[in-house]
Amino acid sequence: MTLRILGFSFLSFALGALFFATITSTANIQDDRAADREAICAHIDSIFQAFIKKDAAALRATHAQNWLGYLEGSRTMIKGVDGYMD
Repeated sequence: MTLRILGFSFLSFALGALFFATITSTANIQDDRAADREAICAHIDSIFQAFIKKDAAALRATHAQNWLGYLEGSRTMIKGVDGYMD
């Protein structure tokens, strides 16, 4: 009976340690995602600011030559960074 209680105690401790380790690693992942999210938002904001300021060099640096997209109110696709710049 004592061996059984000792076994259950050890198993319970191991599961508790595993649970605690999982919670700790999940918190670190969330911190990494927050930093990634902030970096992505800052990059997107820099593109918007370049568009507003008509900064051609910054826009060319952040868009591929074969960029495809739409501008607000447009029904036709813009093809290429040169079309976007016009």
